[in-house]
Amino acid sequence: MAGRYDAGFRRGNLLARDMIARRVTSDMHYLVVASPDYLARNGRPRVPADLHAHNCIRYRLPGGGFIPWVFVADGKTVEFNVEGSVVVVNDPELVINAALEGIGVAYFYQEYVASLVASGRLVSLLDKSALPVTDGFF
Repeated sequence: MAGRYDAGFRRGNLLARDMIARRVTSDMHYLVVASPDYLARNGRPRVPADLHAHNCIRYRLPGGGFIPWVFVADGKTVEFNVEGSVVVVNDPELVINAALEGIGVAYFYQEYVASLVASGRLVSLLDKSALPVTDGFF
């Protein structure tokens, strides 16, 4: 139909051939966070491989995929498959609330958790290994 348009938001550059993309955000950065209570009970991961011994909270995207936990380890980009008793959460607020309640370690956009880290309700972990995402939303 003439004059009608569809719009959508996607992370990264994965677009169909006939789509026109415009960046609508700056680069996205992730933080690995946990509550002080969780860390007191379970210890603090020092390197990404330590996450295998922790209860990690995974976020399932609306399309069914998972946000990969990506780090720099030994100079290489490494994607970690993490696990935990709360394996899958499909609501961003549930991820953050589970981390705040001391259930586990979360990996989330810095913009969502920055104020909670600044207030001390969450602790940022693995900052030297965290890899900034260089593709915002289009």
